Amino acid sequence: MNDSLAPITAKDKHRARMRHLAALAFFLALACLQTWPLVARLSSGLISLRQSELPNNDAAIFLWNFWWVKKSLLALHQSPTFCDWLGRPGPPTFVFPTLSLFNSLAALPLATVFSLETTYNILTLILLALTGWSAYLLVSAMTGAWLPALLAGLIYGTSRLQIQTAGQMNVFTLFWFPLALLAGRRFLARGQPGAAIALGACFLCNMLSEWYHAVALTILLALLAAIKLWQIRSETVRQFERRYWPLIAGVALVYIVGGQFNLIVQAVCLLLAWVYLMALLHWSRESRAVRRMVTRLTLGGVAIGLFILPIALPMYRAVQREPWLRDVPLAAKTVFSADLASYVMPGRMVERLFPSVLPRDKDIYGARAGRAADVFPGYVGWLLLIGAIGWWVRWGRRGGEWLALAGVFLVLSLGPVLKFGGLVEWNVNPARVVVLPGLLFDLVAVLEGLRVFLRFAFPAYLCAGVFVGIQTANLLVSTRGAHSRRVVQIGVALAGCLLVVERLDLPQPVARVPSVPAYEWLRSQPRGAILFFPFQGNQYRNLYSQTLHEKPMVNPYISRRPEDIRSRVMNNALLSFFWRVASPAAPVPATYSPDQLRRAWRELDATWIVVDRMAYHLPMLDSIRQMLQNTLGLTRVYEDEQYVIYKANAER
Repeated sequence: MNDSLAPITAKDKHRARMRHLAALAFFLALACLQTWPLVARLSSGLISLRQSELPNNDAAIFLWNFWWVKKSLLALHQSPTFCDWLGRPGPPTFVFPTLSLFNSLAALPLATVFSLETTYNILTLILLALTGWSAYLLVSAMTGAWLPALLAGLIYGTSRLQIQTAGQMNVFTLFWFPLALLAGRRFLARGQPGAAIALGACFLCNMLSEWYHAVALTILLALLAAIKLWQIRSETVRQFERRYWPLIAGVALVYIVGGQFNLIVQAVCLLLAWVYLMALLHWSRESRAVRRMVTRLTLGGVAIGLFILPIALPMYRAVQREPWLRDVPLAAKTVFSADLASYVMPGRMVERLFPSVLPRDKDIYGARAGRAADVFPGYVGWLLLIGAIGWWVRWGRRGGEWLALAGVFLVLSLGPVLKFGGLVEWNVNPARVVVLPGLLFDLVAVLEGLRVFLRFAFPAYLCAGVFVGIQTANLLVSTRGAHSRRVVQIGVALAGCLLVVERLDLPQPVARVPSVPAYEWLRSQPRGAILFFPFQGNQYRNLYSQTLHEKPMVNPYISRRPEDIRSRVMNNALLSFFWRVASPAAPVPATYSPDQLRRAWRELDATWIVVDRMAYHLPMLDSIRQMLQNTLGLTRVYEDEQYVIYKANAER
């Protein structure tokens, strides 16, 4: 197997470039097939939208992100980190954690030409194609073979879980994982400063795409660094391992079995592993290869730190000042994790074998209960992985670390507890649940906000794909005779085709976003803050509406917790009035004096009030009209089948 980092001759370089471009075209065509009919409706629909309506899901957040970055940079000439166009008249909202800045900046040139919906659709296809292609580049650099690399790209870039998260652009921005590993591999082999810079830049872009991916990439790089050091350990360490292997195996067994039921055992075992690594470095300090590896690993870590710390530290301090961003302990929040049964059988089969309904008193549940749950790699995917494991056990001498890494991230994706089938429930009784390493994250201040452990499945797919690619390349190299090698190549190609066919059974909803005459009318009016009612409902839709009318809003940012919105409602008589109208059982005063309502209206400092008629019954609308027109003296300036718009008088 060719493990060289670059082709030797210029002709080989040109041939490799052509193969890389052909692979990119292949993955782009595959992305179009997987998301069909998106490519035929790029400008007339929006992926993840099931019917013709305004986006009311996570896609609305990313469309608003695109609009806000464009608006703040090109029109307002300010940083998009804080948004002063939401939650008026309060302080600016810190939107950076959910801004997905890399994707928003990547959308900027497209958004100046196309609509936001078309931009989202185009970026979806590009990101899906780059995911498989990046894994192809990584395995191609490791093996020098294009067919195994293509197979690895298919395993990583066409997973069901990735396609099902098409409405969350930050989640399926996955191509930075392989690119960071590729840059890190080049730096460790050659020690070139450019490779270290590329590693830091890839880590930064990955972090600015999705914070969960930054945590996963940190774990992946740290484990790979430890494995690299272990692989070149000195003879003294090898003799110690041969002599005391029962002790090492015992500690590993205690961690695997007993550590799952007790966090203290986990922490002690991990501490022992750290001590062993430090002892390995001490006993191998005379080795030139170890010293060179430690130096380059240190420099690579410094490069990553220089890229991310100027952004991560100010952000962490800003998060601590934002009460709505500070998370609650793991035991008191909803956690999305993978169900172990969903890894070994299709989601439809899991639902039939383990039917369950989410109980109200359970906070932690499996991804299947969260309706985005299919982590099943497919029958063909499992056959490829099992075949690669069999080849590695019998003949392989390389690539085993990638299989171990895939297992690590599979366990992490299961979250803090484990239940095979049904729901993954939160229960402190060790007789019913198994405490997994994911619970350790809640003990670290920076990581205590993690709750979507399901996303650790993506690095598991990547490591499994790399492992399959390496073993496939080993198989091709070990095959003697041109005819036998041709048969193996045809078999691998057929396996790849079957993998593609198996993953084309996930039809993606693509629907048209309707035009809203009320928002178009508002956009043509003079500037002034808008107050939408209902205030506490349709938050995604209200956020998306700002991309249409382009005016400041009293309504808050979508990421605010419900209790924060309720607190603001309770502190303003006008908002409380609307809440009381919509919900007679609301814990607010039943009546308000005209002076209280006028004072509350002046506090909000809004010019326009938009009432969604579909959210209120006719008696409620009559009460609203009477209050707005008679008590506050607002003028009704627009009305259609869904919206009624009122405007404040010049003197109030």
